[in-house]
Amino acid sequence: NGCLSQMYHNGRGWTERRLKALTVIHHYGLRRHDGTTAAARLFGTSFPDLFDWLVSQMGELPMPRKARQRVVRNPLKLQSVPA
Repeated sequence: NGCLSQMYHNGRGWTERRLKALTVIHHYGLRRHDGTTAAARLFGTSFPDLFDWLVSQMGELPMPRKARQRVVRNPLKLQSVPA
């Protein structure tokens, strides 16, 4: 149901980038009850935790943008004198 819901929400299926990302998550991120991933069972070796690896590759996050100063106009103050 989750896949169908996602496809219905997108309206056009998955992009190639999203499909590749979901494939990586499926092969390297999802673990069985014994703690192995699909890639570990296929290649016969263990891989580092996907989330930890991703965080180490990202680096520092940029600072958030500064918010604009909100201008509150006084409706009682006239900008100019009507002629």
